[in-house]
Amino acid sequence: MKKVGWQSISPIFADVMISPWNLLVGGLLIKFLPTTQAFLSVIIGYTILSILFVFYGGLGFKEKKQSAEIINEIFGSKITKYLVPAILAIGQIGWASINIELGGKSLDYIFSSPLLIGIAIYALFLMVMGILDLYKMGIVKLLITISSVTLFGYPRPVSD
Repeated sequence: MKKVGWQSISPIFADVMISPWNLLVGGLLIKFLPTTQAFLSVIIGYTILSILFVFYGGLGFKEKKQSAEIINEIFGSKITKYLVPAILAIGQIGWASINIELGGKSLDYIFSSPLLIGIAIYALFLMVMGILDLYKMGIVKLLITISSVTLFGYPRPVSD
């Protein structure tokens, strides 16, 4: 097994930890939970995420395999073969819904269109990226970084 230094995977880790959707989830936690519970849930959540990322994500990056494949090789049972990928899939559906809502609201704001149109366009955009495997292209990473930075410039809507 070839050793990979932390410098090569640190940008991936930073992107996982500091992203608009993570900030959105953190904002929701602070809004609906008492400060101590929100703080503890963030610490526990990031600890779990860090452990999963370091052990499975980092290993998957080194081995060039998906996390589900690595977990199946480690545990090897039929329960793990179906249970762990199902948990990972449910987690991905949750993150996709947060991404689609955030991106849809951004498109809604930019183009002054109905929210449903923005969400539909952004969902189609993500599906095309998934189908064409555009995440391997550097331009997509650049566009995601630019859009993440510009989200901070949006004025906060005033609630009635």
